[in-house]
Formats: sequence, structure tokens, C-alpha cells
Amino acid sequence: MPYTPGKLRATGIDTNGNEVEEVTLATAGKPAAIRLTPDRTNLSADNQDLAYIVIEVVDKDGNVVPIADNMIEVSVTGNGSLIATGSADLKDASSYKSPKRKAWKGRAIAVAKSSHNKGTIKVKATSPGLKSHTVTLKSVK
Repeated sequence: MPYTPGKLRATGIDTNGNEVEEVTLATAGKPAAIRLTPDRTNLSADNQDLAYIVIEVVDKDGNVVPIADNMIEVSVTGNGSLIATGSADLKDASSYKSPKRKAWKGRAIAVAKSSHNKGTIKVKATSPGLKSHTVTLKSVK
């Protein structure tokens, strides 16, 4: 079947013929922005708690761009620190401690750590030509 951009819709139907679920996949456009999704937003202010932040390169409609390999720079300010970045690219030999990471198949990850102080932790990701994104985490006692 030849490739054609567009949308693919799958519908789940129960035994009574009622539509119970729908999933739509859409062809991604050009990279336009970065989306950050933390696994949680509250951390303990114990200098040990971690948040894992998924980094995605998305098109103007929010679809992950699976061919994106943009270089992304992550910064953490406030009451926390950046301890690692990574991707699933097995060929990437750069240090996990580097704040710069190349997206692989449109994704990467950052790990932020709390400090001993309660307050906010801001995680920001930037890349040339893409709209940046910042998420705010809370460090609580």
C-alpha cells in the first residue's frame, strides 16, 4: 500500500454494537514546538526526590514528529537541579549529565532532582526553530 498522509481511525465496539472507544492516529507535520510531560509535579524537599520529564518534539497540532532529531537543551531553575538527560538512541554516547540531548524518534527525557528547600522548580526545554516549553514542579516538605 503506498504511503499517503492523513488520519487513521479505529473504533472499538462492544458485543451490543455500541461504540465504546475510538483512537485516531494522524500523520505528523513539521516540528514546531517542544512538549514537556513530567511523571509528577510534587517532589519531597529532601534532596533525593526525582521527577522524570518526557520531552517530545511536536507539530503545530501537537502530534509527535517521529522523525525529529532536534538538539534540545534543558535547564532547571529554582529549588532543584538537572541530573540527567537521555534518549532511547543506543548509538548516543554523550554524557547523561549533559543538558543537551538529541531527540530520537521525536522524544527524549530529562531527570530533575529536588533540593533541601521547598518551593518551585522550573524545567525548560529549548531548541533552535522550535517553540520552547516550561513546566513547574513543586518541592514540598
